[in-house]
Amino acid sequence: MLSSLHPTIRWTPPVLELACPDHDWDIHLGGRGLLLAPSYFIGQEPAINLDPDLPPVVIYPVTHDSTWNPASTSEDAEVTRRIRISALLGHGRAAVLEALSADQSTSTHLVRRTGLSPATVSHHTTVLREAGLIDTRRAGISVQHTITPLGIRLMRGESAPHPW
Repeated sequence: MLSSLHPTIRWTPPVLELACPDHDWDIHLGGRGLLLAPSYFIGQEPAINLDPDLPPVVIYPVTHDSTWNPASTSEDAEVTRRIRISALLGHGRAAVLEALSADQSTSTHLVRRTGLSPATVSHHTTVLREAGLIDTRRAGISVQHTITPLGIRLMRGESAPHPW
């Protein structure tokens, strides 16, 4: 188990070895026990506290995952997803895209569903269309907006396929 914590930590009974680039430690436990403390903030190397009156403490780095998501339930995940989309697109565009993810809609219907002004909805649909997130088609005297596959993937939090 100790060797799986970090590549520089090795257990060779009765010695715990920490082989870091700047320093090497051989820790003789002598029945004192060992306290393991994972740390997200320590950096890339483990550290050690060798107070002679206490059991040795090895503080080791945990993997830094850049996609860390604190959401613990599907409801939390949905809230987190909406917050991220609003941060990316802005609240108004996120509201328009969210409304279109439920069903296609006319501009007038988007005004009612989002509470935004007609001019703001028009501006947001233009930006979303130019970004490839929605399609717009004329339907008589009105226009019909539909979310694109790219917009759907964004709303689901999925990665877009790379063009290369």
